[in-house]
Amino acid sequence: MPAPDVLAAELRRQIATPQSELRLPSVAAAVVRVGEVIWADAVGIADADGTEATPDHQYRIGSITKTFTGVAIMQLREAGELELDDQLDAHLPDIEPGAMTIRRMLAHASGLQREIPGNVWETMRFPTGEELVGLLPEAEMVLGPGERFHYSNLAFSLLGEVIARRSGLAYEQYVAERIIRPVGLKRTTFEPAPPTAKPYFVDPYADTLHAEPMLDKTGSVAAAGSLWSSARDLCGWAAFLADPKPEVLSQESIDAMASVQVMANNERWDAAYGLGLALARLGDRVFVGHSGGMPGFLSNVAVSRKERIGAVVFTNATAGVDPGEIALKLATTAIEQLPADPEPWSPGEAPPPELAGVVGRWWSEGSEFLFRIHDGKLEARSLEAPDWIDWSVFDPLGDDRFRTLQGRERGELLRVVRDADGRPVRLYWATYPFTRRPQVFGLRLRRSAPPCLLRGGGVVSPGLVSKERGRLLKYLVTVKRRDGVPFPPETIAGILAGQREFIREKIADGTFDAAYGFPQGGGGIAIVNADSAEELSDILASSPVFAIADQAVLPLAEIEVTLGNSIQALQRATAVPA
Repeated sequence: MPAPDVLAAELRRQIATPQSELRLPSVAAAVVRVGEVIWADAVGIADADGTEATPDHQYRIGSITKTFTGVAIMQLREAGELELDDQLDAHLPDIEPGAMTIRRMLAHASGLQREIPGNVWETMRFPTGEELVGLLPEAEMVLGPGERFHYSNLAFSLLGEVIARRSGLAYEQYVAERIIRPVGLKRTTFEPAPPTAKPYFVDPYADTLHAEPMLDKTGSVAAAGSLWSSARDLCGWAAFLADPKPEVLSQESIDAMASVQVMANNERWDAAYGLGLALARLGDRVFVGHSGGMPGFLSNVAVSRKERIGAVVFTNATAGVDPGEIALKLATTAIEQLPADPEPWSPGEAPPPELAGVVGRWWSEGSEFLFRIHDGKLEARSLEAPDWIDWSVFDPLGDDRFRTLQGRERGELLRVVRDADGRPVRLYWATYPFTRRPQVFGLRLRRSAPPCLLRGGGVVSPGLVSKERGRLLKYLVTVKRRDGVPFPPETIAGILAGQREFIREKIADGTFDAAYGFPQGGGGIAIVNADSAEELSDILASSPVFAIADQAVLPLAEIEVTLGNSIQALQRATAVPA
C-alpha cells in the first residue's frame, strides 16, 4: 500500500528541505512498512551533467556494509564455525595472541585503533587480507578491551578476513551468495551497477562541485564499507533487520545483534552499539541500523523493529549533513501517520493438561503476575509492567521445568511444585517463590525450629510467626505416611512426652517437615502454619513423610502463638474430629 498523498508530500518535504538548505547535490530516500516500500523519492542531481537522481540510483553505502559483516559472523556462529567470545587469534593463527574477541570487535569495544596502519586515506591503496594481517603488529590498542566504545574500521576489516578463512570464500563472494541473494536484494552490489550517482565534495565557499575519487579496489576494507545500493533496494535490508528470513539468519541471532553491547554516547545515552548494528534512541523508540560514509557519499538506514517501519537516506556529498537525522525523522513520521496494524488474534488449542493448573494469577515479592498460554507457549508478565514490556516466554524442559527464552529473567529456570494430587501449588522462577496469594518474604517453615504451644491447642514450629503482626493462619490437617506404614510408636511417644531433643533430631533428619503425627488409625493430626491452602499443600507435598487428605483440611482462626509444650494441648488436638 503506497503512502497516502498527504504523507508522501510530507516525506518529500523532509528530504527537499535539507537538500536545498544544506546545498546537497541530491538526496534519495525510501520508507518501508512491514516489508513493503510505501514511498521512494529523490531530489537533486545524481551527476553534475544534470542527470536527476532517482530512488533507483546506486549510491555507495559505506559502513552500512558492517551490518552485512555482522550477519555473516552470526551465520558462521550458527553453523558452529566460531563463537562470539573466541579470541581473534583462534581464527587468524598467524597473529600474536591477544585479548580481542569477536564480540568486542563487532561492538567497537575491542580497544583497537580506528584505521589500518599507514596513510591509506591519502594513497587510496588498501591492503589485501593477507597484507592486513601482516600490518597488525603496527596497530595500537588505544583503549583497554571492553573499556568503552571506540569505532574501528580496522576491527571490521579483520572480521572480513575471519569470514573468508572460516567459510573458504572471499568476503565479497560470501556476502553476495549467502546474504544478498537469499534476502532478495537486486541493486546491492560490491561493484557499481548503472545508474549510479557520482560522488562530490561541495565547495564550502561557492556553489560548485568537486568530483571525489571513485574507489574501485578497496581490498580488506570491503568488510568495513564498500557496498553499493539504491534507496529502494536497501529497504529490503531494512525489512530483513526487522523480520529476518530464518533460512538466512534466525530471529534469535538478529535479537542478539540488536542488543546493547556498549554505550556509544555516555552523556545522553541515546546511541549504543550491538553486534554489527548501531542503535539509536529517539524518544521512547529504539531504531537499529547504521550510518555510512565514503568519499562523496553519506548514507543511513534506521528501522524500528517493533513497528517494522524503517527509512533509508542517501546523498552524494562528502559532508554537510547527518543522514541519520533525516532517516529517523522519515521513519518516525511514517510510524505516527501510518502505524503498522497489530497482529490479528486467532484462537489456539487448549492448554495441555500439565499446564492447566499453572495458568492464571500468581504472586511474588508483593507483585501479581499473569501466566498464560499464547501461540502454544507458556508466557508470564507482571501486571504492574508498562505496556511496552515484553512477555516472558518459556520453553519446556520436562519434569515441570522450563527455560525462560525471552523477556524478564531471560535464561533462568521456572520450576513447578505440585501437591500429592498433582496440582501446582507453588512456582519457583529464578529461585523466587510464586504463590496463589500474596505473602511476606520468608513465609516458610524453618526445619530447625522447636515446637510451640498454640493457644487453643496444637503444636507448630514458630518459624512462620509474622514479626509485624504476630499472627498467622493455622490449619488443622489429617496426615498419613505416603507409604502407608503406621507412625512408629517411638515417634508418637517422643511427641507426647514432649522430648524436644528427639523432635529436633527428627526435624534434622527429615522425618518431620511441616507436620507432626499422632495416633489416629495409622495417621495423625497436625497444626501447620501456612498462608493459604495452596501454601499448605505445597509444604506437605515437599515432605518425604506426609501426604495430605484434601477433605481433612480445616482452617482455624488466626491465633496468637505462645512458646512452650503441653501434653494436654496435644491430646486436645488429637480429639478434634477430622
